[in-house]
Amino acid sequence: MPSTAWKRPSFPPPPPRSRGTSPRRRWESEQRKYELGTGTIFLVLEAETELAATETTLVQAQINYQMALTAADHATGTLLERHHVQLEQSGVKQL
Repeated sequence: MPSTAWKRPSFPPPPPRSRGTSPRRRWESEQRKYELGTGTIFLVLEAETELAATETTLVQAQINYQMALTAADHATGTLLERHHVQLEQSGVKQL
């Protein structure tokens, strides 16, 4: 008889990063240009704003993922099990 227990799905690894310029690399590049006198502070700040927005989006996605896992564990009754919590019965007898 097949098991009816819910199993958390496993997800494939993320696709490889594109070869485009990442926000961090763009910020580093603009910072170097500014330090060498060939760039402007406006472009540095613009790149820094883009980097901060990208990092904020990443953190929010990680939070949403953890909240979804917790909601799934709660809905299936496996929340305590996921965190290796075991409840022991007390010595009090219930009638």
